[in-house]
Amino acid sequence: MLNANLLFWIIKNIPYIELNLFIMNEVVIVVIAIIALIVAVIVYGVLSTTMGYEEDVNQNYIPDRLERMFGADPEKDAEKKKKK
Repeated sequence: MLNANLLFWIIKNIPYIELNLFIMNEVVIVVIAIIALIVAVIVYGVLSTTMGYEEDVNQNYIPDRLERMFGADPEKDAEKKKKK
């Protein structure tokens, strides 16, 4: 059975509890959106390189255009793999 004090505390704090649930729902939505964006970039990289739309010199399923944007030189990586 519920204690009267516990019942009173629950009734008094319902707006606080609803606010916390609302904030948690927003956090979950943001996390899901970030995961969806990351998955979309990975799928784009794999599909575009395997279907030949993007060049991928070092065969790591990351388009060379994206590697250059992030400051990596794909030709150097390809040469290192060939030497091994």
